[in-house]
Amino acid sequence: MEIIKTQLEDILKFPFKEKDWFSTFGVYVIIGIIAGPIVIIITIPIIILALAVTPFLLAIFTILLFALFFIVNLYLQGYILEMINNVKQKKEAEKPKHKDINIKLKLGLDKFIISIGPIFLGLILLAISIAIILYGVFLFEETASTLAILLIVLGSFKAFFSILVLIFISTMIIPSMLYLYLNTNSIAKSYCSKNIWLIIKNMWKEFLVVYAVSIVLTMIISALGQMPCIGIFILMIGTAYTTFIIAFLVGRIFVQIDKLKLFQG
Repeated sequence: MEIIKTQLEDILKFPFKEKDWFSTFGVYVIIGIIAGPIVIIITIPIIILALAVTPFLLAIFTILLFALFFIVNLYLQGYILEMINNVKQKKEAEKPKHKDINIKLKLGLDKFIISIGPIFLGLILLAISIAIILYGVFLFEETASTLAILLIVLGSFKAFFSILVLIFISTMIIPSMLYLYLNTNSIAKSYCSKNIWLIIKNMWKEFLVVYAVSIVLTMIISALGQMPCIGIFILMIGTAYTTFIIAFLVGRIFVQIDKLKLFQG
């Protein structure tokens, strides 16, 4: 696995590789940190006004607030996808600049459309599992029957399976779909199950390595995030740092897929 051969130092220093790293990683962190508070500060007077005038106005405002957060998230997701594509094209030293907002919003929207299908299916499985457990608990409180216990046990196993499915979707299926999208510039072609399976069959070990790295970094950052006063900033900066590292590793996997030439002809 070439991804394992990548120098650990190169991986950990990726967000800061270029001299002007603040214009890329730094701005990304700032957007993530201040976007939420700025929106809240701006909207508190509007919320007070809405409560004083009419609940309908509050509902409209809530929708607009959600839309604003959604747009900011689309931009950040589009930025990361553009970065992955740079690494895929062996231009890892050229991180995207924070310009061409329309391009990043389009990439972010396309990524959302690509991801929403498989994630939605996984969430449906999980919701069914939770419903089975809740129904079992309800029956147990009413009758304490064997059927109730069986439903709780069955629902618990199904919930565990659903969580594994969601992990599989997020760590293998969606990255495979993103590769197909970047390779073809087509959302429709990213849903080709045959090609998705072909990528997973050849690269599942690499995907597992990336997942393991994300878990380790998340655990470290979560532990440091418990520090008083500065913990929240460590969490925000650490989350952005982890996102950049994972983007780099996913891009390197995409380079390996290119070398395999799985889709020639």
